[in-house]
Amino acid sequence: MNPKILIISIILIALGIGGFLVWKNISIPKEGIPEEVCTGMTLTEAREIARSSECGDRLKDTYICNEDTGTWWIDLDIEKEGCNPACVVNVKTKTAAINWRCTGVILEPEATLRELCEENSWPPDCNYISHLPTRELCEKCKELRIEEEKVETIEPADLTQVTFLNYCSDPDWSSNGSQIIFERQKEGDRGIYLINADGTGLTKIGLGHNPSWSPVDNRIIYRGGDPWRSLFLVDLDEGWENKVKLVDQINEHGGWSPDGKKIVYDSPHSSESSSIWVVNSDGSEKTRLTTNEDGYCMGPSFNYDGSKIVYLKGFTTYAVGGSESEEINEIWVMDSDGSNKHMIYTPGDSSQLIFQRAWNKNNKILFMRTWYHKYPPQVWIINSDGSDPKSLVAGSDVFGDPVWDNSGTKVAISKSPLQLMVPGDIWIFSYK
Repeated sequence: MNPKILIISIILIALGIGGFLVWKNISIPKEGIPEEVCTGMTLTEAREIARSSECGDRLKDTYICNEDTGTWWIDLDIEKEGCNPACVVNVKTKTAAINWRCTGVILEPEATLRELCEENSWPPDCNYISHLPTRELCEKCKELRIEEEKVETIEPADLTQVTFLNYCSDPDWSSNGSQIIFERQKEGDRGIYLINADGTGLTKIGLGHNPSWSPVDNRIIYRGGDPWRSLFLVDLDEGWENKVKLVDQINEHGGWSPDGKKIVYDSPHSSESSSIWVVNSDGSEKTRLTTNEDGYCMGPSFNYDGSKIVYLKGFTTYAVGGSESEEINEIWVMDSDGSNKHMIYTPGDSSQLIFQRAWNKNNKILFMRTWYHKYPPQVWIINSDGSDPKSLVAGSDVFGDPVWDNSGTKVAISKSPLQLMVPGDIWIFSYK
């Protein structure tokens, strides 16, 4: 047998992880030999990142590349009974941390199951682990996670389904609350739709994303164009063909001021910078409210009288399941002229999403709260001063896209089964 193949086989058996990690090499590249690259990062770069992290200068010459997760795994020269530690370097974030890879055969006296579960990274299917004690520990950790992540079901008594289409999201109410506009994302039938609040009168009105209805008339704004990054306005009384482009670059939705005269939106400058802007509804007088020093700002919405704006600080992905890593952001409030910026909510373990009509007349702010690989997304509510945050709608399904009607007493949301990981249908309920 080839000696190199024999060495690889021995290492795989010893670690008990053969079958779910992709082995690329087991030694440091020699001079004149092309250097190994893992999803765009060289081994040399990975080792530099590892040395500057908690892993320190304790790296061995053996390593692996896991292309599925975009990580380098470099063995560490650290003694811990029952463990085979590695420094895991994330190619995307350029960060590194120790993964102890404990087998569970010999445990330190003070070690608990929870601590072991937190120290190790497990594949989605424990059956991929050939080493029996390690596979058994993997199963116990999965059982513990399921038990700890059980979510209490919270649903309003009058929660009512409006659409029965699937792939529906981003609802918003008409000025009188009798109709709802929303987006449907099904391939071959994408577009913006209208429906009566009682579920009748379904009508497709045009192509676009993230519609928002004026609180005073039948004008709507939406994200459209090519590649879906411009903000358009159309008066439904005049017809879809009379749409007007207001802004060239927009991230997601725009939000109306209560008098229908201004629109707030966020516009990206780069992958690391986005600012809040306000523009008149005729497209004039664009004004920037946040700067690069304010960080990544997105998801703005006016309050009930137009004097303040709530927004998000820190990048987050609006698509459920779209994130490849944990995203943590904060909810901020500022005056409508960009002054008096202050944070009102930062739970530290989740992403918050704000939609086009988030702030009602009773100073209650609606938002969607999401956790990376932890709980299904939920609809939350908080006072405008940051007090009394609480879950409003939660359960085993995905709840999101919450918006108030003009009266501030009804809420429209989207709801979909978690296992589908696609938009579901539009639902409504009352809030007192």
